[in-house]
Amino acid sequence: MPRGGQNKKPTQLKVLQGTNNPSRENHNEPQPELAIPKPRKTLSRREKKEYKRLSESCYLLGVLTEVDGLELEMCAIELAKYHEFTEYLEREGYTYEAVTAAGNIVFKARPEVAMRNEAFKNTTNLLARFGLDPVNRSRVSALPEKKGSKWDKF
Repeated sequence: MPRGGQNKKPTQLKVLQGTNNPSRENHNEPQPELAIPKPRKTLSRREKKEYKRLSESCYLLGVLTEVDGLELEMCAIELAKYHEFTEYLEREGYTYEAVTAAGNIVFKARPEVAMRNEAFKNTTNLLARFGLDPVNRSRVSALPEKKGSKWDKF
C-alpha cells in the first residue's frame, strides 16, 4: 500500500550524514553486509561501465550491500541512456525541420530530448537514494580512517 510523504532515507545513509535519531530507528531493520553485488550479464557494455563506476562510489561511501544490486542496475541503465541520448543529440541536433499542412517550415524538438530528460530525472532520483547527488553528498560526513597501532594485532 503506498504511503504518502517523502521516501524514507536508509539508516546507513542517516548515520553517515549524522542525522540518525536512535529513538526513531527501526531496531528490526535488516543489516546486510557491505558488498559490491555482481551485475547481470544482460547489461550492455556502457551499462556495465556505469554500474562499475557507481558501485565503487557507493561502496566507498559505505551504502552499498548485496541486496542493492537491482536498484544500482536501474541507475546504471538510466545513466547509460542519458549519455546515449546526449551523444545522439549532440551529433544530430536538438531540433528538426517539419513542414506544416500550410506548407510552412517549423522547427520542432526531437523526441529524444524528452527521452533524455526523463532518463536524467530517473537517474537523479536513483542517485539521491544512494546519497550520490550533490545535496546528499554535502550532508555526508566521512569518518576519519583509523590509524592502526602496533598493539592492534594483540
